Amino acid sequence: MRDLSPEMRHDLEFTDKDDGEFWISFEDFATNFDEIQLCHLYPEAFIDQLADSKKKQQWIATVYHGSWI
Repeated sequence: MRDLSPEMRHDLEFTDKDDGEFWISFEDFATNFDEIQLCHLYPEAFIDQLADSKKKQQWIATVYHGSWI
């Protein structure tokens, strides 16, 4: 990220703060990891659940198996 131009930093909305986000090259990622798990919940998911706690929420899991190209 240090090599990015100011324009690219702006386009990526990059901010240099200690918020837990980090960047890693794909090469380093593929060398050091063989699995990734992602979870995406939109903020309203929890509000909706609290507002109607008797309504059951459906969770959807999608699994992909394969290899890095």
